[in-house]
Amino acid sequence: MAMSNKRRKILSPSRAPELVPSELVTEILLLLPVKSLTRFRAVCRDWAALLSSEEFVSLHTAKVEAGAALAPPRLLFLTPTAGYGSTSAYSCSLSGGHDTNHLFTLDEARVNFVDSTKASCRGL
Repeated sequence: MAMSNKRRKILSPSRAPELVPSELVTEILLLLPVKSLTRFRAVCRDWAALLSSEEFVSLHTAKVEAGAALAPPRLLFLTPTAGYGSTSAYSCSLSGGHDTNHLFTLDEARVNFVDSTKASCRGL
């Protein structure tokens, strides 16, 4: 079987086609949680600038608040399991009632403290 000596044409970065419009990237990034956005600032300088911009922060905050307005607030609480070697996470409605949901259990993890925030940090 003969191998081809054709060389691949390499595009310089200035001639490389833009595969995804910046507006689409922005819309996708607006759907992500703050923790992910914080990590994605390291992808490239353009993303770092976008994620730190006043406009993006305002859009993300509005989207988060609009989503929070749709769902009633719930309380998240952590409690040790019977053997105190693991931790279980539960959620319940703030309106009272008995709708406690078991979310997950962390094996070999103990609860020492709980920290909470009301909203995402300024500047993500």
